[in-house]
Amino acid sequence: MENVPVNTWFPALTLALGFIFAMAADALKDRRQGKREREAREFNRREAIGLRRIDFQREALVDLLDQISKLARFCGSSHYQQVMGARATGTWGAIKLTEDVNEGFRATQAAISTTYIRVHDDVVRERTEVFKGACVTAVMAPSEAESFQAFVAMQKALDELSDRIGQVLRSLDSDEDEIVGK
Repeated sequence: MENVPVNTWFPALTLALGFIFAMAADALKDRRQGKREREAREFNRREAIGLRRIDFQREALVDLLDQISKLARFCGSSHYQQVMGARATGTWGAIKLTEDVNEGFRATQAAISTTYIRVHDDVVRERTEVFKGACVTAVMAPSEAESFQAFVAMQKALDELSDRIGQVLRSLDSDEDEIVGK
């Protein structure tokens, strides 16, 4: 390089260094952009999972609400049939429930059992157990007084369970709003 004048090699060196620094800056920029894109994809994926979980819980809770209402109606029909049968025969439990009430009660109990286990809220699951137990007691009670007492307990359990489901649904709405940024 001693024989080459500075005004010849210096521009070539600065051009080469500029090219190298530009490539390094582009690589760093691409790396940062890739990282931001991965973070955005991860955020969107988590957001989508969160929304799917909320939808799943909402669907399970609405199904459960429908099913407990049906079970309460079957329990009421059963209680009514038992009361009318006792008045007609003079003996509690002497009549056989109609097939539609008997089968409806059984099928709705089964549907509730497969639905409430999908619910994330422990209080809803516990109150569902209490409600189902009160329904069974009201239907299987050995006397009219015990059946009536269990029927009242079932109504109270239904109110408490419905209230809790409403609270959880409102909470899910708030969670959803938070995720979507409302």
